[in-house]
Amino acid sequence: RDARNDERFLPWRDESRRYGYLSVLSIPLLDGDTVLGALTVCASEADAFDDEQTNLMIQLAGDVAYGLASLKAVAETRRMEDALIKTTQNLAEAQSMASLGSWEYDLETDEEYRSEEFFRILGLAPRENGLATDSVFDYVHPEDRGRVLRSITETLAEGTPYDVVYRIIRADGSERVLQAQGKIQQNAAGRPTKFIGTVLDITERRKAHLALMENERRFRSLVETITDWIWEVDENSVYVYAS
Repeated sequence: RDARNDERFLPWRDESRRYGYLSVLSIPLLDGDTVLGALTVCASEADAFDDEQTNLMIQLAGDVAYGLASLKAVAETRRMEDALIKTTQNLAEAQSMASLGSWEYDLETDEEYRSEEFFRILGLAPRENGLATDSVFDYVHPEDRGRVLRSITETLAEGTPYDVVYRIIRADGSERVLQAQGKIQQNAAGRPTKFIGTVLDITERRKAHLALMENERRFRSLVETITDWIWEVDENSVYVYAS
C-alpha cells in the first residue's frame, strides 16, 4: 500500500525521516486472522520499493509468519504434553495411595488397557503402554468367575451399571478381594464401543469388617449366656438393646 498520502501513516513517516529514512515497507505477519507482528524494512531513498520488491517482501513475510506459527504450535504441543505427563503422574500416585486401578476395554479391537496400579493389584509389573496381554479372568477366583461374567453380560446387554465384588488369585498366589465398577461408552449411533471402569482393592477393609462382625458375634454370645441383665439406651432414654 502506498502510505505517502495516508494521514494515518504521517506520524510514522515523520519519525522515519527523523532517522534519515524516506521509505518504509511494513508487511503484517498473519496466522489466519491473528496478527503475529510485522516485517518492516526502511530505506533512505524515497520510493525505494517497487512492486517486485514489495511482492518479494510479502512472500517473505508469509514464510516468516508460517515459521512463527509453527514454532508457536510446537511450543503449545510441548506445553500440553508436559501438562499431560504431570496429570498422568499425579493420577498414578493417587491411584497407588488409594489402591485404586482403572481399566478400559475396547469392544471393537478386543484390547484391554490397564493403569499401572491395576497391574500392581494383579501382582504384575506395569506395562509402559498399558496394553494387557492376558485376560483379567486369568486371575479371578474360580468360584467367582461365573458371577463376574454374569454381571459383565448384563452390563453389555442392558447397559446396567457394573458393580461386583470378587476375589482374585495374584500372580504370586496370594488372594485379594476387589470391588469393580464400570459402565459402557457408546458412539454417536448408540453402539457400545468401550467398557471402562475402576477396581479397588478392599482386602484389608473386608478383613477389618469380618473381624468386627466376629467380635460382635462373640460379644452377643457372651451377653446372652450370663445371668446379668445388660441394656443400652440412647440419648432420648429409649432402650435400644436388652439382653
